[in-house]
Amino acid sequence: MKKSEAAPEKKPVIQEDALKNSSNPEVAKAKKPRRSKKSSEVSQEMRHQLIADAAYFRAEKFGHSGDPLDHWLMAEIEIDLMLKENGQKN
Repeated sequence: MKKSEAAPEKKPVIQEDALKNSSNPEVAKAKKPRRSKKSSEVSQEMRHQLIADAAYFRAEKFGHSGDPLDHWLMAEIEIDLMLKENGQKN
């Protein structure tokens, strides 16, 4: 004879109507998640890192010869074009 297993505990279900009509400030915060930036925006830090990486790979491609500023400026143009083509704001 098997021991009867206890039924799993049921978690309370929060209904959407209860969230909409709540005056509790903690619940109000839970209603709408806040986003710091739109997903289509690239931060200046991220843009800078993308340019730095691209400039490094350009310099590596040319045997680390040439002017580093030229590598940087060409990388900047490439990254800005890539971001523009992908609908990113920079």
